[in-house]
Amino acid sequence: MLPARTIRRALPGQLSRDWPSPTNPQAALCTLGEPIQIAVYLTCYLSDSLSLQGGLAMLRAFRSMMLMSRWTVAAALALTCSQIAFADPPTIGSTNVAVADPLIPAPYTTPCTVTLYANLEFANFDSKPFDYAPPANCPGPWQKVVLSADYSVTMGRQFDRTAEIWLGGAIVYFGTTQEPSSAVAPSWHIERDLTDYSALFAGAHSGHATLGNFVGTSGGVNYTGVIHGTAKLLFYPEAPTVPDHPPRPDIVLPLSGSADGSTADLAS
Repeated sequence: MLPARTIRRALPGQLSRDWPSPTNPQAALCTLGEPIQIAVYLTCYLSDSLSLQGGLAMLRAFRSMMLMSRWTVAAALALTCSQIAFADPPTIGSTNVAVADPLIPAPYTTPCTVTLYANLEFANFDSKPFDYAPPANCPGPWQKVVLSADYSVTMGRQFDRTAEIWLGGAIVYFGTTQEPSSAVAPSWHIERDLTDYSALFAGAHSGHATLGNFVGTSGGVNYTGVIHGTAKLLFYPEAPTVPDHPPRPDIVLPLSGSADGSTADLAS
């Protein structure tokens, strides 16, 4: 393992100028444009900076990129390192939820946050309305838009429940909740890449969260688990140095059972 100063001597020029932080090797990797720099960087930093799975994926990508032109290498490399992000590994012996989904890889730009709802309680079957307005400080187009949500359920008895988030008649999240126990109050984090919904987020809309949850006694069984949730949209401004600016859909056409958004029944 070579120290950072050795890397700087081995790779004069762009790496030493653009190095963002020794603790953020992915960002540094994205600044490189020469295949030989990529190879040396991966050799020196792979063991400490990336998981084995992620590192092998990057090496395979590098082998393919060696056949490309210089500019194609730079573009493909930026896209490759933007795809790598890993959730925290589960704690051994923990009774909480183990999140298997990788985190959405975030651009290096600072996002603007729009909160859809915060610490909302779900203890009945009523829809929970909210209002949305585009972020004033981050006008589009955006490099990426990410839904970030956190849910929890109190200890006790409860079934897993279906969770939905609707905005402007379009569904932006559909999933299920974790079941608690008498000794475990699960909590979990959710991320979804909603960049293709950018046209929807350009205007103000009403929305609602649906998470039907029964709290009470039914059939002699007492259901006590109350669910809470917080949902935000993270808007990342475009990153000028990242060549990944694919076109976004011009319009989002919701297919739902009502104008404000609901599941539809398909009858045959």
